[in-house]
Amino acid sequence: MQLNNLECHLCHKIFSDKSSKSHHLKICKNKISSELLITHKLNNDNINTIINNGNITTNNTTNNIINNIIVFDISNTNGTTFKTDHIDLDFISSLLKKKVNDAFFLYIKKMLDNPVNRCIRKTNLRSIFSEIYVGNNKWDCCYDKDIYPKIITEYSNCLGELLTSKIPNSKIINKLLEYIDYMAEDGYCNNNEIKDNINDNYKSLIQKTKAIFYNITK
Repeated sequence: MQLNNLECHLCHKIFSDKSSKSHHLKICKNKISSELLITHKLNNDNINTIINNGNITTNNTTNNIINNIIVFDISNTNGTTFKTDHIDLDFISSLLKKKVNDAFFLYIKKMLDNPVNRCIRKTNLRSIFSEIYVGNNKWDCCYDKDIYPKIITEYSNCLGELLTSKIPNSKIINKLLEYIDYMAEDGYCNNNEIKDNINDNYKSLIQKTKAIFYNITK
């Protein structure tokens, strides 16, 4: 049986065009392996991380998991699977009424409404370092220049997947999809007419994202 060119070879979901499939693959290609890795780590570590009133505690059991912060590995080129279950169609629709740069900023804030996605801690806006969650209730200090471009790329890929899954076959999302593609590629744009504006937007987004994590951390 010949595989449909627009079908994901992992989950067999069929898309309306190559762009939608491409966004989907960035997330889907590692979803199964990531889930298996997280399950394996939980079983072996026998640790359940629970977020309760903003405080992290650990229990010596793997049962009744409430929340587990996503492990963020800046050296992982395959991508990180963040949780987006709390983002509904109404919120996506509201984003499409905003300017693309404002929409993306609001989306990042919404992503961090879910505590499991809060895998970065920023305690000083003047510092060139932040902390990333590496599992087992441990945090590592890393350079901001290595953290924030990657988190923007990861969140861009998540938003692309959300848009194409919740509003398929719609030209309404194309403008936002184009914008998040630029953000996913570190603000790179080969269109001379808009490349300076896109690059400025990207730099601004990096600073705003740092501020979001700082406000959550403090």
